[in-house]
Amino acid sequence: MAGLIISILVGVLGIILSICVKKYKMTSLIAGFNPKKHDEEKMAKIVGDNLFLVGLVIIFFAIIRVVVPEYESIINTAESISVVVLVIKIIYCTNKYGLKEN
Repeated sequence: MAGLIISILVGVLGIILSICVKKYKMTSLIAGFNPKKHDEEKMAKIVGDNLFLVGLVIIFFAIIRVVVPEYESIINTAESISVVVLVIKIIYCTNKYGLKEN
């Protein structure tokens, strides 16, 4: 039960951070953000959208873990892979699409 609460809190934190980054343009929360190199609008949208997905994925797998506890190791693996893939997607998209146009 404690794992469910912690996972939901982490997921909600991800969603709150995504709203801060996307809606309020808090790009200072993004590691490696350089205003001379990156477009603030694009970076806020890319990171905000994907961070929102990370939060939803964490909450989704927390609920699934409670519903089907006998497959906990498979669910943990799927959650880990999903989060890592989304983080790689954030890094790739920010490096490809988040740069300022010359």
